[in-house]
Parts: sequence; C-alpha cells; structure tokens
Amino acid sequence: MSAASTPTARQRRIAAWFTKLGKTIRRLPQELRPDDYEMSYLRLRLRKGLRYTQIILIVLACFVLLMSLSMVVGCAISDRHINSHLASTYARVESTERSTSYVSFVDRDGNVQNPRDGVLYPTGVREGQLVRVDYDYTNPNYARISGRSWTLSIVPALSLLVCVLPWIALAYCVIGRYRMRAGGIIRRTHFGGTIAGIHINQSRTILRMRAATALPAKRVT
Repeated sequence: MSAASTPTARQRRIAAWFTKLGKTIRRLPQELRPDDYEMSYLRLRLRKGLRYTQIILIVLACFVLLMSLSMVVGCAISDRHINSHLASTYARVESTERSTSYVSFVDRDGNVQNPRDGVLYPTGVREGQLVRVDYDYTNPNYARISGRSWTLSIVPALSLLVCVLPWIALAYCVIGRYRMRAGGIIRRTHFGGTIAGIHINQSRTILRMRAATALPAKRVT
C-alpha cells in the first residue's frame, strides 16, 4: 500500500467527527421528542385550554340569547309606557339610519319634540315622509309608528339567534371533538387529599399514555 492511500491522523479525526455528527443528527428527533410525562402534561394543558374556549362560547351564546330577549322585552316595556299615556299626532321623518329613524313632532302642549332614541319600529319610513306616531305624553321620548307594536321585534330577535347560535354550536362541537382527541377521559388518582397521578386514556387514533405517578409540581383542578 502506498503512502498516498493511507489516511493521515487528521483525516481520520475529520472522518470520525463527521460520523459522530451524522449519528447526532439521526438521534436529534428522538432526543427532542418529549417523554411520556411531558407529553401527557402538554395534552392535559391543551385539553384545559379547549375547555375554557368552550366555556367562552357558552358565555357568548348566553349573551346573544339575553340580547335577543332584551330586544323584545325592551320594546314591550316601551309599548306599555306609550299605551298607559297614549297620544297621537303626525311627525316628520328628519333622518334615517340603518335601524333608527329620527322624527320631530308637536305634542299636545304645542312643544316640538325630537325623541333622542328615534321612533320605534321605523321599517319602511323614508326621510322627509310624514307619518302618524303614538307617543307617551308624559315622556315624549317614547314614540312609535302608529299601528305597530312590540310583536314586530320578535322577527329581528329570532334572526339574530338563527344567524349566530348555529355557528357557536358548530364551533363548540368541533372544539369538543379536538378536546376528546387531545385528552380523552382524565382520571385523577388521589392519595391523602393530594393528586398522586393523572391517567389519560386516549382515543384509538392516539397512543395510550399515562402520566408519571410522582406527585405533580402543583395541584391540577
């Protein structure tokens, strides 16, 4: 064998370094992979986050329901005020917005009134139009288009529920699906009033895992 084909000590060190580097790169995904305890803890945190998201969706659904209910109840209360002190006159539509129309009229005492919240049930009125309104002569801020009542507010309230609640329900179901895949059924092992272990039963599509039975760093609720 010639001296040119024999690797030198430096070449052997470089080859050994590259071999070691290759082994390290091949082991890197396995080294970075969390162990069973860390994976179970992460899945538990993910499931709790999804549960809180579901709670937020429930609160949002309750808010939409209360808003729809308050819309109907508010119109019914306004109608009660008007019917208890009923007076009628003609009013001029000064301006119209998306869901509100502002009118001006002369009450029975000869004073010009401009209800600050607009007139109730303004569907179909146009700016500059002369319409007949019913109002509360003790408080002219309560005014409505004559011949209309609180029953007209039921349709917008139902429309709000139909447009919003199905999307909230869909999001709740999807998040619930991911929540079960992330955490399965959680059973806590108690010993002396302290959680001694967390057992997580995964679904078929996820490997079954079990958290370490050592005492956790903090109590999990």
